[in-house]
This record gives sequence, C-alpha cells and structure tokens, in this order.
Amino acid sequence: MQGALLNVIWVIFFISIGLLVEFMIRRVFIEKLFLAISEHETQNMRNSEKFTATIARVLPDILGIIIFASAAYISFVIFIWTDSPFVQLFFLATVIAITTIRLFTVCSNIIFSPKIASFRILPMQCQDARTINYLVVLTASYFIVVLMFVVVIHKLGATFETTRLLQLFFATLLLLVTFIAVIVNRDKVKRYILDGGDAKDQSLTWGRKQFAEIWHILAFVYLFILWLLLVDNLADTDTKNSGAFILSFFVVPIWMVVDKIVQWVIRYALSILKIHQEQYDEKEVPTEEVLIQRL
Repeated sequence: MQGALLNVIWVIFFISIGLLVEFMIRRVFIEKLFLAISEHETQNMRNSEKFTATIARVLPDILGIIIFASAAYISFVIFIWTDSPFVQLFFLATVIAITTIRLFTVCSNIIFSPKIASFRILPMQCQDARTINYLVVLTASYFIVVLMFVVVIHKLGATFETTRLLQLFFATLLLLVTFIAVIVNRDKVKRYILDGGDAKDQSLTWGRKQFAEIWHILAFVYLFILWLLLVDNLADTDTKNSGAFILSFFVVPIWMVVDKIVQWVIRYALSILKIHQEQYDEKEVPTEEVLIQRL
C-alpha cells in the first residue's frame, strides 16, 4: 500500500514538473510573443481576420500543452527509478487525460468563445456561452477520465465483465446527472428557444413555441433510449465498444456547431465572391465597369 502511494506521489511530482516548465516558458517567452486582443479591437474585423485572430489567440494554449506533455514525459523518462508497468501505465494515462482535456478545452473555447462575443460561432449571450462552455468541457473531461480509468483497470488485469460493468455504471451516472440538469434548466432553455425567435431573421412560429414547451420531454425520451441502447450494447459480449455512446450523447451540440460552421463558411465564401444581397437598379443599362465590380 505504501509503495503504491509512493508511486502515485512520484507521478504527481513529474506532472508538476511539466506544469512548472510550461508556466516558466509562458512567462518568459510566450506572453511576450503573443499580444492579447480585446473585444473592442475585433469590432471592425472581417471574417477572415477574425478567423486568423482566433487561431492566434489559442496558439499560446496549444504551445503550452505541447510543452507540458514534453517536459513531463522527458522528466519521467530521465528520473524514473523503476520499470514497474503500473507506474508507467498510470503516468501515461494521467498525461494523456490532462493533455486531451486541455486540447478539448481549446476547441471548446474556439467554438463558444466565452470571453470575446465577436469570435463566437454559435449566437448566444456571454453568460450562456460561459455556462455551456463549462458544461461541455466538464462532460468531456468526465468521459476522458472514465475512459482512462477503465483502460488502466483493464490493463492491470480486470476481467471483461468488470470493465463492462464499470462502463455501464459511469455512463448511467452521467445520464442521471444529465436528466437532473434538464429538469433544473427546463425554464431557462425554454426562454432561450423563445428568445431565439425574436431575432430579426426569424419569426416566433407555432412550431418554435411548441418545441419550447416540450423540449424537456424529448430530452427525457432521448436519454432513456440512449440508456437502453447502451445496456443492449454492453450486454452483447460479441459487440466491440466503438464509442457510439459518446457520439450519440454529443449528437445535438455537434449538429448545432456543424450547422453554424457551414453557415459561416457559406457567408464567407459569398463575401469573397462578392455575391452580395444588394439590390441593383436595372432600369439603366449597367456599364462594363459596373458589371466587373459585381463579379
């Protein structure tokens, strides 16, 4: 017991080295190379400039993740004193989990942009963007940690049935928490759906009103069906776990993000091709120069 605890302490020590090296390089080099951007500076940016600024804004975080993972791994390889497969497995699982969670956080910050509204792909208020970004990152972190835990348990000799039961338990726990979250946030989501219909380009139709009233019922049915499919999948020993549950759980936010990204790409392409929504006066025959400008 003491030996296992000592190994865990040493793994935490190597992780701390990676974080310390990242912090020092950030303070000495990265913060001086990359300038922070404010909300005011983004007001007059074109779409292409916003995209470039978004990538530049997350580059320090991506470099930090690379530095952390490299420093932690190098320090572990250089100073590790044992060939214990448990220590190596636990260290790699920890580094992979932290790195993956941080990368997912970067991607989520690009999509929801909780600090700069003009960079936000999905149209929503800043408070809603911060809340949704937090929940998405928290849920993804839960998936990643559970996945790494199950992998470690399996590599240490757990039976196939044990790993399947662990997956069922953690997935059921997540669905239960999601069920409670739907109940708690029922009215808030309803107001968000109705407020979306007040936008200039949308009308508050009967279908939107009806969906706002019953969205939570649809969510309950979907969660229950998802749980039944999960049980059926785990009960079949011949079926390999292909990650369908994770994809199904995130299918709605994925669809929303992809839909907005496609809309943004189309608008950007139209602006590049200068296919504007301008109303031209065709009472007069346009000159050749005017026709060229319209292309």
